[in-house]
Amino acid sequence: MVRVVDELVPPLTKDEAFVFKVYRSPKDGESVLGYMEPFGVVHSDARAVTWISTPFGVPVLKAFSDVLGLAERHGAKAVWINDPDNLFPNTARPQQ
Repeated sequence: MVRVVDELVPPLTKDEAFVFKVYRSPKDGESVLGYMEPFGVVHSDARAVTWISTPFGVPVLKAFSDVLGLAERHGAKAVWINDPDNLFPNTARPQQ
């Protein structure tokens, strides 16, 4: 199971966690959206990198679910919720 964290506290680093950015829609100023920052997964004996991310403009609950699935499939230790405006508090997130 992937941990969901609100802060990157050592020993966890940005290299071990997917970063989930939460933001308010620039279109209507009300909708809360989210996406995963691009993350490079090294493979093929360190000769190749696959960049994974999620699209912009996705409602936060759907985007969060997508990021958790990607984190599980790619072996990330955690998903860091980067939400400086507290638009997606812990109480609004589905419990794992």
